[in-house]
Amino acid sequence: MGSLEGLIFWFPAFLLRGLELAREDGVSAMLTMRGWMFTRQYSGLREHLLGNFDVRGLGDFAVGAFDEVLNDVLSVTASVLHRSPPQM
Repeated sequence: MGSLEGLIFWFPAFLLRGLELAREDGVSAMLTMRGWMFTRQYSGLREHLLGNFDVRGLGDFAVGAFDEVLNDVLSVTASVLHRSPPQM
């Protein structure tokens, strides 16, 4: 298994642990890989987040969003999740 594949499998644990560390009624804000918003592999993660947390904001920053990265390979998602039931 390559190192990128290993990172992909660890990603949901990183995101969920950040939410666990936020105090009750607190907020977790992260820059993470963007694939979880679009690929079928992470549909369960999306359903869990939408069903258990109040999504305050999501931003999709595609390749080229950061001038400091010269090789144009960085693409991320900015997520802000409130640790409370979803507000519909």
